[in-house]
Amino acid sequence: MYLDEIKFKLKEYMEAYSKIWDTSCAVLVAKDEEILFCDAYGYANLEHRVPNTVYTKFWIASITKLFTSAAVMILQEQGFLKVSDPIIKFLEDYPCFDERITIHHLLTHSSGIVNYSALSDWEDVIQKQYYNEADFIDIFKDMPLEFEPGTGRSYSNSGYYLLGIIVERVSGQAFEEFVRENIINKAGLTNTGFIREYEVISHMASGYEYNGPVLVKGHFSEMTKIWPSGGIYSTVEDLYKWNKALHRGMFVSDISLSQMFTDHGNNYGYGTDVFKKYNRKAVGHNGYYCGFLTQYYYYPDEGVFVCILSNNSYMNVWRLCDELAAIALEEPSRLPVKPRAAGKNLESFDRFLGIYDNGAGLAIRIFKDEDRFQLRFNRDNAFTIYPISDNVFCNELLDEQYIFETNESGELSLWGCIKRH
Repeated sequence: MYLDEIKFKLKEYMEAYSKIWDTSCAVLVAKDEEILFCDAYGYANLEHRVPNTVYTKFWIASITKLFTSAAVMILQEQGFLKVSDPIIKFLEDYPCFDERITIHHLLTHSSGIVNYSALSDWEDVIQKQYYNEADFIDIFKDMPLEFEPGTGRSYSNSGYYLLGIIVERVSGQAFEEFVRENIINKAGLTNTGFIREYEVISHMASGYEYNGPVLVKGHFSEMTKIWPSGGIYSTVEDLYKWNKALHRGMFVSDISLSQMFTDHGNNYGYGTDVFKKYNRKAVGHNGYYCGFLTQYYYYPDEGVFVCILSNNSYMNVWRLCDELAAIALEEPSRLPVKPRAAGKNLESFDRFLGIYDNGAGLAIRIFKDEDRFQLRFNRDNAFTIYPISDNVFCNELLDEQYIFETNESGELSLWGCIKRH
């Protein structure tokens, strides 16, 4: 397939997608040195009807973790640390941390340290307050490990917060200063930086989420404590430049890159997912916070890069990235179509009503409101859903489906959550 045909197919797909589903984002697809598609949809600011553009800046949230891991690898190559070092070597004033926990464990989410953003009072209290380093670490430092270091995997923003402190202590610079000097400025990322909650950033999008069928502003967070785990903003073009610079050895050697992009367990490297898609190696990461949802994939052997930065925290950026990558990789693809409602009596689907719980903090409630099915995650906003087959529902506004499964005991489940009531 000629590149011109791929470019046409990408444009055609996005035009069809944006007409079917609520779409607010910037999108970039590239192969090697050529950008195949780059466009933006929806509004950067709904209040003033300011459209998103390809130059709009988005909060990239946890995609920041790859910047943090690169900072650690830079310091390793400079001889200031080793990823095999126990973290207590650099955090001597926090003897509570298990001496078996290494930098490698923090990078790979295998330390067992409790994730601060999974704490019950994170959303309502902790994220809204300013903490200095000691007070913030006090929140999680004495909590029991979820598992013995290196024996399991559990996503931990706390681990990346500690990595940021290690970078500061080893380099003698503030984390923001070190990353800006050694990565952002070096790669020429002129539209990338760190978010401060009260700073006015030109061309910065506002984050939104749904409250029923209505978009509302994303919740507030005090920022400095989450910089190493998710505090960077950027544009699709800057992330494309960053990805090229990183993989071409601008910051670290091929040996370090191999460490970063090796699957160390649970399809995770250092600040990046590592997996196979379309029978090809792929790396990437997503981010989600305060009304922003982001995703990028990179297929290193094919040089294909796909990035979606959204300021609608309920967009299905994962599926959209997959479909755009399929087109760029010349895999089978078809234009998006909104699923039709199942032609059955709606009462036959009442068996799915109830509360589903995974026992680890996720509860999903399926209920009816004036004969329309609704879905609510925890205390989040409710969505209208409709059945499209015997056990599958579709979101009315968004490109998302919900598959109800029945186990051998006859129990219903949804997304790993068992129906309890």
